[in-house]
Amino acid sequence: MDVKGVEAVRKALLKWRHFLPWTLLLCLASGCLMAAYTWAYEADRYQAVYTFYAAPEAAASQKAPLEAARMLARDCHALTRTDGFRQAVLAHAASDGQTRAGVRGIDGTHMLEVVAIGPDPASTAGLADAIGRELVACVQDELGAAEAHEVAPAEIPSMPCGPDRPMKVVWTLLAAFAAGSLAGCLLGSDRRPLRFDDAEARCLAAPRMGALADCRREVRRLLADGKKQRGGMLLDRMDRLIRENVRAFALKLRNGLCASGQSVAVIAGMDRDGDQAVLTALLCSELARQGFSVLAVDMDAGHARLSGLLGVRPQACLSEYLAGGVSLLDVIVKTPERNLAFIEGLPPEGAVADIAATPAFRSFLKSAKSRFDFVILNAAPAGFFADAGMLGTLEGLTVLAARDGAFTADELNAVMTNLAEDVRLLKGVVFTMARRARFDAPV
Repeated sequence: MDVKGVEAVRKALLKWRHFLPWTLLLCLASGCLMAAYTWAYEADRYQAVYTFYAAPEAAASQKAPLEAARMLARDCHALTRTDGFRQAVLAHAASDGQTRAGVRGIDGTHMLEVVAIGPDPASTAGLADAIGRELVACVQDELGAAEAHEVAPAEIPSMPCGPDRPMKVVWTLLAAFAAGSLAGCLLGSDRRPLRFDDAEARCLAAPRMGALADCRREVRRLLADGKKQRGGMLLDRMDRLIRENVRAFALKLRNGLCASGQSVAVIAGMDRDGDQAVLTALLCSELARQGFSVLAVDMDAGHARLSGLLGVRPQACLSEYLAGGVSLLDVIVKTPERNLAFIEGLPPEGAVADIAATPAFRSFLKSAKSRFDFVILNAAPAGFFADAGMLGTLEGLTVLAARDGAFTADELNAVMTNLAEDVRLLKGVVFTMARRARFDAPV
């Protein structure tokens, strides 16, 4: 297979994999519908068998015995399909219109069976007997059989023979999976999300600064406990793997800030999952725990999560202080971590554009840089808003947080290229919520 063929197969498999959740949903729906139909609406079917002996005529017997017996069985079956035969049978047995009957031979013998299948056991057995006895009575005259007599009458069946409901469901699932797989290969997306340990992650427009393991469960528990006044800081709930991830990222950020003589970092995300707030909370807590004085400012208006992740409840926001409505002491909040302070930047309806370019905000930022070793601004997602770009024009670094496996390399490069045109210095990208199993490889 040439290179184009291999690439086509790879794309088809990628489309199939991306479409797999929909395929499984189709299988589940189809299986449930078939199960509901066959168990609720399909009646049980019963099988009754009448056995008789019929020897072929002398001329037919000169043929191969097996072929002669099979020919007689086929003739008997055809005879049961004639109107005259049916009228003769109905004169001795009643039919419910749902019972089906046929004749089959038993290879190696001159035995024939009349098999009747229907919804009523008694009617099925009665119809099998009536058909069989009528055949015994007329097979010699009509088909020239040498001999015919009854062997065993049909017994009233006690157990149903069908329908085979589990097998119907299985075949339905297989058919749905085949149809879904075909649709996936034809209609699915060949989009290839980027993982932090992929080779392409090392060739992005901005350097990869690390990865953060999945900690969504701990975040949900912290926010739930915070509503019950039992919150705390997110870093306290993290295991060793996540702490190592945060320390590695903090070290790279410290090196970048120190090398440039700067003390402001803007962390922007790619979407509204709030991953950048989780990264900011962990980074600020880790830097403070290492002995640095840190100020965390949440500038993501309308989606403030940073305060809950740091275990604080601010009473006023920075925009109120800049407008002269409150004092700085009303805005800045101490966190459980001694070296870490927090400020809520904007009210829910506020916008970064309202204060980012004002002299008051620049004066505040200059004063904060003189008092704290690190000032970390948590910005709105860079993929949808210009807030990160406005904050990034200030003196400092900008770091992009992107959920692992949520974006392709092209999508990340496009956002980073656009962001790099607006901010002063785009330091790199951190992948968040990465699967823990992937950390066997070096980050």
